[in-house]
Order: sequence, then C-alpha cells, then structure tokens
Amino acid sequence: MLIPIVQGGVSVSVTPVAVTFVESAVSASNTDPYTFSGASPAAGASDIVLVSVCSGSESRTINSVTVDGNTMTEVATNAGVIVLAIYQYAGSTSGSGDIVVDFTGGQGRCGIGVWTLADASSTVSDTVTATSSSGGISGTIDCPANGAIIGIGSVRSGNDSDPAEWSWTLDTENFDQQIESGNDTSQTGAFQEFSAAQSGLTVTCTPNRSYVSGSGRLVAASYGPV
Repeated sequence: MLIPIVQGGVSVSVTPVAVTFVESAVSASNTDPYTFSGASPAAGASDIVLVSVCSGSESRTINSVTVDGNTMTEVATNAGVIVLAIYQYAGSTSGSGDIVVDFTGGQGRCGIGVWTLADASSTVSDTVTATSSSGGISGTIDCPANGAIIGIGSVRSGNDSDPAEWSWTLDTENFDQQIESGNDTSQTGAFQEFSAAQSGLTVTCTPNRSYVSGSGRLVAASYGPV
C-alpha cells in the first residue's frame, strides 16, 4: 500500500517496509562451519534477507555467513560470552538453498533466525548493541517513518535444564529457543513496523530468569523504505 508523505514540500508516495519472519533453527553439531540445509527463504530481487546468528560460549568470531551461496554483509555484532549478530543480503534467493555460518574455529552450538524485508532500502538506517548482567537488555535506536526494527537477544541462564523465556517491547515476537537441549544458551527474535519515525526508541528484551553475568546480549537494526 502506498503511503503519501511530503518531501521538500512535494507530496510523494512510498510503500512501507514489510517484514516477514521465515524461520529459526538450531544445531548442536559441535562443528564449523554450520550448515542449515534448505533454510534459504524464497526472496525476490528487490528483497532483503536478514539472518541472525547466536553462538555458543566458545571464544570464536564469525568469518562469514552465506545464503543460497551468496555472501551476506555484516550489519551488527555483539561479541563476548556469546556472539550475537545480524547479517543481510540484498537480492533474490531460492527457497531451497542453505544458510552457512563459518566461525574462526569449532563452535559448540549455533542458532539462526531468518526474515525477509520487502520495499526496504538496502542501506541499514541504524543499529544498536547492548550488554547486561541482570534484568532486561535495552538499547536505543532510530527508525525512519514507514520503516521497521528487527531485534535479537540471547543469554546464558546458568541452569542447563531451565532455559530463558522472553518478552519484548517490539510488538511481534518470533521465537524463544534453547540452542541445545541440556545447555543454558537461549536465543530470541522480534520485529516491529512503524508508520511514524522513531527517535531514540528504547528496545528491550527481558528473559524470565537470572543469567550469567555479562551474557545478556541485544542486537537491533532498523530499515527505512526505498
């Protein structure tokens, strides 16, 4: 749907960014790289594919992420006790290709989330990363009118049998997921579309339990319309 806006005194019409959550997936294969078979979404030439990555506790960094054989671009990374990151690819992908996450060494576990953005600029508008040792994990971010924010979070709860469940200030939560059964690392993701521009918006994800000091991680990115 075209939305009329005024730019430089001239009325123009824009199509708001539309976010679609595709899937989340986890693997505890204790390997490198991690291949998520068939996880590539069916995206058009003007779409943007976003992939979130949540690692285990090993001190690794991400070498690369590919979707359907295409190299993705790093949007933002929050690395420490957990490596949490968002990557993007602007262009068409098949609905049957793989998503491959390559680390600098063997990683105990890995989780991903996948979204597509329609009618979005391929240039990210703003990003934020935040770290916490207790309670909600918060950061502030700007978002253009008719744009969207995608956020991801993770913690290590310190109790292998009791992974975290989450709540978000973003209005559409997509997944709460334990990355490995019997392991305390959890991942979560959410998004929200905005008709009005947002300045210094606080985005918070809150786990329902205490967690290992410094393991609370947040990454968020905003995109405006084309």
